[in-house]
Amino acid sequence: MESIHGNILALLRDLNDTQHLKRERALLQLQSLFEQHRSHFCEDEFKVIWEEVEGDILQKVGSSAWEHRFAGLQIAKIVIRSVDRKEYRIELLKAASNLITDPEHRVRLALGGVLEALAERDGVSVYERIEAQLLASMGKPFEDRRADRSQDPFADSKTEEQEQEEEQFRQSGVPEDLHHHSMSADARVYSVEDLQGWSLLESSIKILQDVITGVGQDFTPYIKPFLVNLLTQTIHHNNRFLREAGLSALGVLCKNCSPEILERLSPAIVPLLCGGLSDNWSSVRYAATAATHEWMLSAIFFRELFFPQLLPRMSVNRYYVAEGVRLYALGTWTTIVGTKGLGWLAELAKETCEFYVSQCDSENHAVREAACHCIGELGAKVALGNSEPFKEYVPQLMQALQKCFKDESWPVRDAACTACGAFITGFTAECRPVLDQWYELWFAHLSDNVPAVREHSAIALGNVVRIYKEEAWEVVLRELRRMIGMAREHPFEATDSHNLSTVAGSTQPFRSDPVGSARQSGPLEGVVDYGFTRPKEPWEASDGCVYLVRELCTLQSERIVNFVVQLADLAGPPHIFPLQVTIWRELPKIARIMGKQHFKRILDVFIEPLFLSLSSGQRHVMDASGYCISLLNQFVGPSIFAGRVENVNPHFLQVMRTSDFVDLNVTLTDSKDTAQRARAAHPG
Repeated sequence: MESIHGNILALLRDLNDTQHLKRERALLQLQSLFEQHRSHFCEDEFKVIWEEVEGDILQKVGSSAWEHRFAGLQIAKIVIRSVDRKEYRIELLKAASNLITDPEHRVRLALGGVLEALAERDGVSVYERIEAQLLASMGKPFEDRRADRSQDPFADSKTEEQEQEEEQFRQSGVPEDLHHHSMSADARVYSVEDLQGWSLLESSIKILQDVITGVGQDFTPYIKPFLVNLLTQTIHHNNRFLREAGLSALGVLCKNCSPEILERLSPAIVPLLCGGLSDNWSSVRYAATAATHEWMLSAIFFRELFFPQLLPRMSVNRYYVAEGVRLYALGTWTTIVGTKGLGWLAELAKETCEFYVSQCDSENHAVREAACHCIGELGAKVALGNSEPFKEYVPQLMQALQKCFKDESWPVRDAACTACGAFITGFTAECRPVLDQWYELWFAHLSDNVPAVREHSAIALGNVVRIYKEEAWEVVLRELRRMIGMAREHPFEATDSHNLSTVAGSTQPFRSDPVGSARQSGPLEGVVDYGFTRPKEPWEASDGCVYLVRELCTLQSERIVNFVVQLADLAGPPHIFPLQVTIWRELPKIARIMGKQHFKRILDVFIEPLFLSLSSGQRHVMDASGYCISLLNQFVGPSIFAGRVENVNPHFLQVMRTSDFVDLNVTLTDSKDTAQRARAAHPG
């Protein structure tokens, strides 16, 4: 007993320390101590301890040092959930409620956790105690802004766009008392003048979210017009942190709202969700996706009425580059529509296609990339079951893809390249008139600066040949003959410097723009090749042809045996190291596609270039050639491979057996074909 008392007092002192790490360590130890002795808290011996702890909490909460107030709130949260003492909770709520407008942001956030714990114990009475003060702190920044605008002689004049917006809002079916304020105009035109006021708004919204979580379903009667208006203005704000906080609170509100009230509010809520799902900031998208998930689960009886607005946006987010948004959107999509997703997209063809096309013009390159993936999915999956609803929108979809095909952002070009190859699967006849234009773009991207773009262009061309057969074979083989030998035109003195900036196998090119920046969607003025970061080099065309040979092998390997043999010549001197890496990485895959009997007929031509690469002194080339030797040895059989090597040069056998880059025990399943991964993303 005395040791526990002493430990608690020592930890309480440590919580006043100025070092953050020491305070956090003391808090964790205190929490562990409470959990360990929870069963003894009701015993009389612990009353003295609780009196000291509770007194210390109240003292800290009223302290002038923010570290002490912060520590007091953290302890209070643990104590409230450990001990049921209503009298003390009333006293604590009275003291803590004064911290809603505390000047320290961290104190206000910690207060939210305390109020959530209190609400779990005492229900809506906690919210009733702080409602006026909390809503006042949320509304004050907007009131200050309106006061500033009232001094502007032009503030009362409304633009035609604002009048149309208000008229649409009035026709939405939302009760008049829910939108009698001008909810979006003030927020959207706001220029940040008082950061502290908006910081207070953000923390107040998070406090509201915590209280609603603690109260649960009993909060429904307190969803009043003024509260809804404040959340609406916050979600329309130009500050992304406020939009994120508002959408998070809206999601909790939807989760804890009765179905009847939620149905009444949904005409106002759904546009807010749609705006968040299309936001340029990933954190806001994530909050909107989580809020949409909660709304969908709570609106189970009437949610399908709003599918035309929500499903296209949810669909795009399934391909969004931010992993959190993408996974949450996928989970929500699976939960809500299950196996009926294709049917819903077909039923909502107009809304889906129009939204996809609009997203291809987004300022955010990640959004344009996701939209391209979605359009490709329409052709590869959705339209295969029922293409009729989409046919009238095919020209707009093709035009959007073609525009993204010329985008300055290489991930967008990459996505458009693959999407075009997938799109023709479902709209073969409709795409035939634009094939010549797309051929030009595909072959241009086959020699792109970025290895991933070159590979995906080859995959797309393989899909074209698979669908259009002989008419495509003629075009593709003609270009393959022209491009595959272009590495021979590469100046030897240039192969040891800047061309290594895009080593084969890497998906990251040299780029002059910050990663993740939002750039314009069209080609740059005065820049050829749609904004490529540097001029193409001859070897890159041959590098792209290696991938194309692999893809064509999957169709009719006997037609391109001569091209496979040419790869051995390209891998020889003059040595272009990135090209060698690609050839040796792809050759085992080509061999498996051709089959053992056919590949053994041409094996000998690769042996000398392989072992020369293994002794090149370039580690990435040595690694790739060693990888190739290891897999070919297992593929054709160790004894057969050793015999072929010995016939070419007996010295190579010793090199193979002693090289650190060759693993003679490797299995053919040790690595997965990257082309298979790409086809899995865009089947067809």
